Amino acid sequence: MDYLYKGIFVFVKKILKNLLVVVVICIISSNIVFGADILYRFMHNDHDVLVIGQIIKQDDYSMHFIEVSEIIVSDKSMNSKKQQTDIPKIIQVYTEVYDTYKVGDNVAISLNKNGGISNTFKIANGMYKLTTNNSDTLEVINFNDSFSQEDNAVVEVFLKSRGKYTDFYFNEKGAYLYDTPNKASDKDRLVYDKIRNNKVSIEIKDKNKKILISKTNQPNISTSIFYGFFYLFFPIVITLFSLFKVRKYFIKKNPDKFILNTVLTTSGIFIIAGIVNYVVLYIIIIGFLYQG
Repeated sequence: MDYLYKGIFVFVKKILKNLLVVVVICIISSNIVFGADILYRFMHNDHDVLVIGQIIKQDDYSMHFIEVSEIIVSDKSMNSKKQQTDIPKIIQVYTEVYDTYKVGDNVAISLNKNGGISNTFKIANGMYKLTTNNSDTLEVINFNDSFSQEDNAVVEVFLKSRGKYTDFYFNEKGAYLYDTPNKASDKDRLVYDKIRNNKVSIEIKDKNKKILISKTNQPNISTSIFYGFFYLFFPIVITLFSLFKVRKYFIKKNPDKFILNTVLTTSGIFIIAGIVNYVVLYIIIIGFLYQG
């Protein structure tokens, strides 16, 4: 029996030792890959929308108001998530980097919708500071230690191509843009030189088309006037239409009390139409606030 117990003990000990090694390797691997994963997700549509814009207001310690100038959609997606391109010109973004950015800064941000509330987002896969909000001339500014110089150079090329160039790799010499995706060759282009510690300008031969904000999503005076008149005169129109339909009934059934019945009916219909009108208005407002 002693041999049996000893054998079981040795077996369990080896199993636990091997399991510990596997766990340690997994932890180390996950820490090494994490940074690269963020960059990969940034460039492969793992968000609701990726925007280039300018901070125009800081409401409190977590809210930035961004005036969007362009939307970037990568040519390659890591999932089937549909990219949102119908956002308004001004969006609100919750961040935890209030002290890092200020009004007037140009930024590129990967965003997810914030709880389904319209026009409100939270950062998904990073926020980069830029020299300008124009994708043709922008440069990524390395202003803190959040991202490496190589990452910044890669993101800059990705943004300038408007999502066309997505395939990069890193080695001891620096960061490269694949000529043929996932197949290293002499035709690959160096975008960051690690030996000289500087970015390498490359020609952006292919670019996706600019995605600008649709005018239909922006509030305008004519739309406001239309809705104003609609909600103001809707009860009146309903009332007149109802009176037109019932006037013959009152004249035929009780001509002596036609005026009294008309006044009472008009008041009732007007009140009901007004209640219906504002219920509909309330539903529409709630729909806009919590649209998906």
